Amino acid sequence: MCVGSLLFQSNLPSIFWSYALIHSVVLINCIYTPFLGNKTPYEILYGTLYDITLLRVFGCLCFTSTIIANKKKLNPRAATSVFLGFKPNTKGYVTLNLKTRAISVSRNVIFYEDYFPFTVQNKPDPIIVLLVSPSSLNIDQFGDFPWNHQLIIILPNLLPLFLILILHKETLKHLEDQ
Repeated sequence: MCVGSLLFQSNLPSIFWSYALIHSVVLINCIYTPFLGNKTPYEILYGTLYDITLLRVFGCLCFTSTIIANKKKLNPRAATSVFLGFKPNTKGYVTLNLKTRAISVSRNVIFYEDYFPFTVQNKPDPIIVLLVSPSSLNIDQFGDFPWNHQLIIILPNLLPLFLILILHKETLKHLEDQ
């Protein structure tokens, strides 16, 4: 269940289930359990507590350093990536480069744990289309209209010309006053 929760929360495709599994095992090994005398499985295995400052949010946005020898001055210094987890016995983070779709391990990573690149963050406002005649255009009928959306009014006599007016509340009031 932990693997499914990680994939759902990050909205990553299911092909990354193995990375979610490894990440969930790391998380489970850091949790105290009464079956082990209120110790963590990691503590039983290694004799010390796991450094939880190394934990990161699965599937979050991160930037991996790309600085290597013989780079040009204007080359990018970081690659936009997604955090996929930890590699066993390695002091690095497994990341998926969003541009090249390559999976790599890097120690020089900056994390943005509250942003998930595979989720849709900014949905455009819906556009509402109305077909009205100029004589029936009355501002009172739009009293409950969500004015943060765009309103498109198509006047029947201008319909053959395919002229679409994008109007907001102030424009409708102006038309009503005339």
